[in-house]
Amino acid sequence: MFEAEQETHFLQYKCRLSGEDVDVLCKQNRLDAGKQSLLRSMMVQFALRTSLHVYYRIIEEKKILAVMTLGKAADAWCESFLSEDEIWKGYMADQIAMCALRNGYEMFRRTLQGQYGRAVSGLTFWEEEDAGCTLLQALSCLSQGEVTVSPGGQLQPLKSVLFTVTILEGVPESLTEACTGNLCDSCKNVTCPNRIADDGGAGTICPN
Repeated sequence: MFEAEQETHFLQYKCRLSGEDVDVLCKQNRLDAGKQSLLRSMMVQFALRTSLHVYYRIIEEKKILAVMTLGKAADAWCESFLSEDEIWKGYMADQIAMCALRNGYEMFRRTLQGQYGRAVSGLTFWEEEDAGCTLLQALSCLSQGEVTVSPGGQLQPLKSVLFTVTILEGVPESLTEACTGNLCDSCKNVTCPNRIADDGGAGTICPN
């Protein structure tokens, strides 16, 4: 079951954003009632126009390589606020997108658990130094044409992540719970333009 395979699998999910996500972002950014209402409206807009795509395959025994993306539509939506000089909306749009990615990972994790009947490890972001090959080489292991690597070494679309997960034996209690925190917690790339830092509640986007 767990031998390396050549076939790349594809999954598509509807963008999932919940009332709990609203509460978390409101708390992180200390939003008043007016801003909370605006945030909810933005999240509805984002969910309606965005879907989440995952391409994955087993690359070695029990290890899965995957790329997850919110696509060009998400990038265009986030950038539209900046082009209109709506800095606060652009700031919140990035956080909404990262929240959607985090939720997407949890949906993917549950899909794998159902597919293989095993627990699934936490997400491990692709690190060139640790893996011994470039981001482009890793991405080329997946048969897909949606996510690319820019000349500067950045995944395109920007709201994309490349990672591995491992199929585990048994179902440890810690892995039956939903993924919490933000997707940036375990990533070493502190210069990533999508990075969101947990600075004790401010929920800020780290500068390049």
